[in-house]
Amino acid sequence: MSDVDAASVRALFELARARGAAGDSAGAARTWDAAVHLAEAKGLQGPLAIEITRLAEVDIRGKRFDVALALLEDAWARCEAHPVGHRVRAEVAGRLGQLLVFRGRPDLGVALMTQAIEAWQACGEAAASHELGLALAAICERVDRTVTDAGGDPDGRARALEARARVKLAIGQPHDADTDLAQAWAIARSPAVRGRVGATYGPALRAAGRDALAETVLTEARQAWATAGDGAWVAHIEALLGSS
Repeated sequence: MSDVDAASVRALFELARARGAAGDSAGAARTWDAAVHLAEAKGLQGPLAIEITRLAEVDIRGKRFDVALALLEDAWARCEAHPVGHRVRAEVAGRLGQLLVFRGRPDLGVALMTQAIEAWQACGEAAASHELGLALAAICERVDRTVTDAGGDPDGRARALEARARVKLAIGQPHDADTDLAQAWAIARSPAVRGRVGATYGPALRAAGRDALAETVLTEARQAWATAGDGAWVAHIEALLGSS
């Protein structure tokens, strides 16, 4: 890789954006494809991941969230497959994580946001790390409120506890997650809710070395999903049981 290669890639991406802004969608697409091809040929996966992230941000502003999610997942896959550096990983993981939270997957989102915070810290960007940390704290507070707002409905509270436990597991708080999952398992009533809680609780127990209880929970979760008539979840639980 040379500075000339990097400059050429940047210039092509800038030209693609300019053509898109001017209404030349066909020209923008051709130029974008050429830029991607050159970046891949020259091993410029980091700059490419950043450009894909910037394109996703345009789609986010346009409320094309599914398109943005696909782009950010592509950018993150490149970060995982190539040595792109801390700054690139931080930018991509932070943006993807926040979008996943917005799209209803806080467990996956906070895990990526945590990685982004660590990456910002690794490259000495304290302000960016702090800002993302505040966003992460706000998400955790919202998840806490869902548990409080569930009130006395056993299944509603079990669902909220299980969702919070997944977030706790994602940010490295297994003890707190175990407390939530144990309570959710104790109060879950409907087969679908009991099955969902068990699908999270069983693997968490196994990770903590509590294999006997994990086997019991997963076996009951499989039966719950069978009662609920959800074959896909039954197969998922059976795969978990088979991996023990």
